[in-house]
This record gives sequence, C-alpha cells and structure tokens, in this order.
Amino acid sequence: MTNKTQASAKSKDSEVSLEEYMERLGRISGERKVAGILRWMGVSSSSYSNWMRRGTIPYKTLVNILLERGISLNWFFAPYKKLEVPLLRDPSIREGAQTYLQQRQANEKESERVLKAYSECQALLLSHGAQVSERHMRLMLDIYFKIGERVVHKEQVLDHLAQSLSEMEAQT
Repeated sequence: MTNKTQASAKSKDSEVSLEEYMERLGRISGERKVAGILRWMGVSSSSYSNWMRRGTIPYKTLVNILLERGISLNWFFAPYKKLEVPLLRDPSIREGAQTYLQQRQANEKESERVLKAYSECQALLLSHGAQVSERHMRLMLDIYFKIGERVVHKEQVLDHLAQSLSEMEAQT
C-alpha cells in the first residue's frame, strides 16, 4: 500500500502540464499566442496567472470550454489512445442488440461483440443528439462492422455509408 505522499507524486507525474494543454488549445483555436488562446477560451489573464502558479488548468474549466465548443473530450485528454465506450447494462441495449442479432442471424460467439457495438453506437447517437431508432442503429452497426477496428479515411467511411444506405433502401 502506498502512502498519500507517494500517491500524489505518482499522479503528478502522469498529469498533463500547462504547456501541453496550451499547445493543444492553440491547435484547436488556431491561435499561437497565449493571449489569443485565452480570448478564444473566454478567460482572463489573471486566470492564466493562477494556472501558471498551479502548473495546470482546472479540469472543470477545460471540460466546460471544450463541451461548449463541441470538442471531443476523448481527443483532447487522450489524443493517441483508443478509449472504450463502456458496455451499458441497460435492458434496452440488450433488446436492441438481440433484434439486430436476429436480423443478422448471428451465432452466440458474436453476441458479445454485437452488444459492445450496439452500446458504442447508441452512445454516439445520443452524444450527437440523434434519434436512437432501429433504422439509425442498423446503419451505425452496419458501418461499425464493415470498418472494424482499423483506422479509415473519410472516403472509405463515406463509401461504407453509401453502401449501407443502398442496402437499407433495397430491404424496404
């Protein structure tokens, strides 16, 4: 077991520095100078002085500004990591995934993978304020499975989207 001094020293090492935050904010805002970044953020230079003294920007401030501007918290706080969307234990997710599985006539081995995908797609739709309809979920899941875990270019995503839309229209 670690004592409090060791624990706080360890977390300080993994904490992102003020300079790193300002660099990321500069890239987002297109501003090169601190004054421009602060203007973009809507904060005063005295706030920046406090951040300098602490060596970091308070998370509450960052999160509120990023959300207000529609910027992904995942991208900002973990730009080079693939973060997982948690598997929600909501009965509606299981029901929706079961419906999708029946339509795909999938085997049991695939059911956990589909549950995870359904949960991720539902979370994405909700985060963008989109309706979680059967049609939207089918489209999201089709693209999810066509793309898989690989990084793809815009043209590939649009191609998969067009293909899925075409397949959906053919089914109706």
